[in-house]
Amino acid sequence: MLEWLLFSPMQMPMETARIFLAVLGMAVASYYDLFNNRNVPEMLLYGFLALAFIFNMAFFDYDVFVYAVVLAFLLLVAGFALYRLGQIGGADVIMVAALVLLLPISPSYLEVPFNYPFIFSVLIFGGAAFAVYSIFFFAGIMARKKTKAKPNYLYLSLLLVYGLFVYLFINAPFFSMAYFAIASVLLLSSIIFLVFRDAIMEATMEQVFVKDLEPEDVVVQEKMDVHMKRMKMGPVLNQRDIDALRKSGTKSVWVYANLPPFLPFLLMGLIISLFFGNQLFLVF
Repeated sequence: MLEWLLFSPMQMPMETARIFLAVLGMAVASYYDLFNNRNVPEMLLYGFLALAFIFNMAFFDYDVFVYAVVLAFLLLVAGFALYRLGQIGGADVIMVAALVLLLPISPSYLEVPFNYPFIFSVLIFGGAAFAVYSIFFFAGIMARKKTKAKPNYLYLSLLLVYGLFVYLFINAPFFSMAYFAIASVLLLSSIIFLVFRDAIMEATMEQVFVKDLEPEDVVVQEKMDVHMKRMKMGPVLNQRDIDALRKSGTKSVWVYANLPPFLPFLLMGLIISLFFGNQLFLVF
């Protein structure tokens, strides 16, 4: 089954229209993520997801349809688990699934050698751009709030892992420089985040009145009050949780605020992948 999905001849019908819809949908969602306090209307999210599914039905191709639906379902399940843990936003999960339905594989003009999931290229390029931005974003917040948490320099030992990666890359020069650049960004930004993790967490905490809470706010679990612990609330609040907090008498809640938006970087990753997605396959 997996071999058939990856290596069978496959081309997306209405490829240009799929690309146009994907870029348009991501651009609109990114606008709300940037200028509407990271709140993307649910009507837009589920409407885009439904449109992507309907498009596959209207221009039906059995192989493409099965590939897209299976991959979208797997990413929805994995994304929902991360969402419940407070690691990513619900809008991010829906938009990734919609992109998979519209562009399950790389466009034909990129001439990728097999049916590689196009969303992986989008996430790799977008994730690298997000990682670079986050370093400066969190540095600015920590400077403004003057956090007291000290860096954990023990994590600098992970530079040895990066050094091993550099050594392997130098001695196996058949990989594309794109691999080296992207992997370097992701590894080094991860190390920086781990070193300053406590300071970043402290800088992004904010005490919010219950009346001002919104669905998908991420709670600081270490600062939950007795009511919240008794109700066994997860890290991500929904409307039912907020209503219960209002009835419980809880006045305020600590949440992680001022977090950077991700959808604009998903859009950036999409655009880069549409032009340079095949660069990840220049391995020989």
